[in-house]
Amino acid sequence: MSTHLSKLQRLRLFYKVNQFPWKKHVMVGWDLDGNEYWEMPNPNNPAGRWKRWVQLKESPGDVGLFEENKLPVQWQAWLRHTRYEPPTIQDLVNEQQRLARLRERVRQIQAAEEKELQ
Repeated sequence: MSTHLSKLQRLRLFYKVNQFPWKKHVMVGWDLDGNEYWEMPNPNNPAGRWKRWVQLKESPGDVGLFEENKLPVQWQAWLRHTRYEPPTIQDLVNEQQRLARLRERVRQIQAAEEKELQ
C-alpha cells in the first residue's frame, strides 16, 4: 500500500484543512479508522464556541446507526469541548498501544487465576 498522495489528493486535503474566506467549515483531523472531524463557527453565535462534528468513514449498513463508543476517547472529548486541541495521530497510536498492553496483562491475570483454580 502506497503512502504517497497524488497531486489531486494533496490538493483536496489542503482545501479540507485550511480555512478560506468563502469556506465556513474546516477539517481539523482524522482518526485511525478514517473518520474525519470538522468544526465551524456557530452561525447563531459567531463569538461563541465553534460547532464540531464527525463525518464517519463510509461503512456498510444503515447510515443512521451510530455507536459513539466506537470513536476514540480523545476525539469524543474534543467533540464535547472538554479537550481544546484535537488529538494527534501519535496520541491515537499511543492509546492503541496502551490498550494492547492492558489486554495482554488482563489475559495473563485470567490465565494465572484459571491455573490457581485447577
